[in-house]
Order: sequence, then C-alpha cells, then structure tokens
Amino acid sequence: MTQNYARIAEQYGRELGTFLLSSVEEHTVSAIKELVSHNVLVVLNENDAVHKESTFGDNDKMAATLAKTLGARLTIISDVKGLYDGRERIIHTISTNEAKKHVHTGGSGTGGMMSKIHAAEICGQVIVGCDSLKNAVQNGTLIYDGHQQPYAPTDQSCTTNQHDPPKPSSPL
Repeated sequence: MTQNYARIAEQYGRELGTFLLSSVEEHTVSAIKELVSHNVLVVLNENDAVHKESTFGDNDKMAATLAKTLGARLTIISDVKGLYDGRERIIHTISTNEAKKHVHTGGSGTGGMMSKIHAAEICGQVIVGCDSLKNAVQNGTLIYDGHQQPYAPTDQSCTTNQHDPPKPSSPL
C-alpha cells in the first residue's frame, strides 16, 4: 500500500511521509505541518495494531480530528463512491442529520459510512469518494455538519503547484 502512495506522490512531484497515530499530540501536529510546508504528501493511519487504547476509534475519526486541529479540509478516499439515495444514485451534498437517515447501521466493523458522518460532525464536513481525490471531489458525496455552510470544492482543490506548498485549508 505504501508503494501505491509513493507512486501517487511521485506523480505530483512530491515526497511521501507516513505516520501511525494513536493520539493527537502537539509534536505530531508540528511534524505534519512541517512536512506539508515542504510539499510532502502525508499519509496517516490509526496505530490500532500496537496501541489498543487509541483515542480515535477508526481512521475516519482520526483524520477528522487532525483536519480540525490543522484547519484542513478532509477528503476520504474509500472503496465506496459516496452515499447512495436508495435508488443507486449518489447524493452529492447532504447534511449529517439527513445522511444518518440513509445509513443502515449494523455489524461490528469500523470505518463504514456512519464513521464518515461522524467525521463530518467532528471537523465540519467531509468529502467521501473513491479512486482519486479529483474523482471524489467531482463525483463523491459532500457530508457537512448542518451548523455551517459547506465549502464548494472544485478541480482546483485537487491540485497544488509542486513549487508552492499547500495552504493549511487544502484537502488532507
């Protein structure tokens, strides 16, 4: 999987940095900010294999917590194209309260659509899609907390000039 991320980073002229996290600490946030300022593609994963006491619960909540801390926008690239309306059509923009009505809870897994809705509640909003950042922005689902106006992502959200480090509000 790391090799796939490295290939993606290389396509954009960037280096790859990876972290396994069990909590958000000041030194971790500082390290991530420093890497992003040097145009490094940062890939994060919950360190649940080693630390069973993780404060997150799953990668979606971890990403949302970090996005909120960093003031970044969050896009989750998943194996799911987005939230479906029950008639095999993707809902492109929906509030967290409305999204919950479309999700059937059950099973004991983590990281499903309900986890992504909770991530939107943590950091304000989340884009969920598959294949690539650009595809997620163009074709996925924007889930937003009903307490604020959602931002309108564009194709410009998906790219950064390799000479300019991404702004803190760029997608994670």
